[in-house]
Amino acid sequence: MPTTDCIPQLRLDFHPEQPVDVTFDGPQLSSDGGLLLLRQVDDQLGLAARVAAVLRDDRDPDRVVHSRLEQVRQRLYQIALGYEDANDATTLRHDPLLKVACDRAPTPAEALSSQPTLSRLENGVTGREVVALQRALERDYVASLPADTELVVLDVDATADPAYGQQAFAFFHGHYDQTILFPMLVFDDADRLVTLRLRPGNAGSYRYAWPMLERVVRLLKARFPTVP
Repeated sequence: MPTTDCIPQLRLDFHPEQPVDVTFDGPQLSSDGGLLLLRQVDDQLGLAARVAAVLRDDRDPDRVVHSRLEQVRQRLYQIALGYEDANDATTLRHDPLLKVACDRAPTPAEALSSQPTLSRLENGVTGREVVALQRALERDYVASLPADTELVVLDVDATADPAYGQQAFAFFHGHYDQTILFPMLVFDDADRLVTLRLRPGNAGSYRYAWPMLERVVRLLKARFPTVP
């Protein structure tokens, strides 16, 4: 509760066990206040829930401490905040706001997944699950377009993603003069992500571009038969 009545307060209701009161005088601090807004946006989009639903979970239910949905939220939110390295979870798993955003209590006893736990999650994802996530992203994009759409512009672009350590499929690329992963991304003219494909660092500039475009155009034509 705020120490004085004049301090503004906001109540959010996404947490399954207790309301979340936002004040500006609490003793527990976090440098990432945007997490609460990020969680609100995620609830509207349903992104973390859809990703978690695609990933299989063959763990013993009696020994599960962190649900798939909690782990996906933790990983997605860390990346969105600029903490793309799973090692960042060593510290962030104790952040009170990140815990609240992932439906955990902000108390010290309620820590989120550690770096090894998140790494096991990522390394356990199969190629079939990656494809399912890619297809879901494409369907969501087409479904999100307004019914009165008159034109769809697709921008296909490969981008260099510098790699370090012993990352799988990271190779030296002569044009970029560094070791990279070389993902292919498709955006529209409003800079919204349509689909993407992670590729080895030595992939040709347009490798996999045609199959990606073919799938997206087929989905677009199914909804908008006459739209160019």
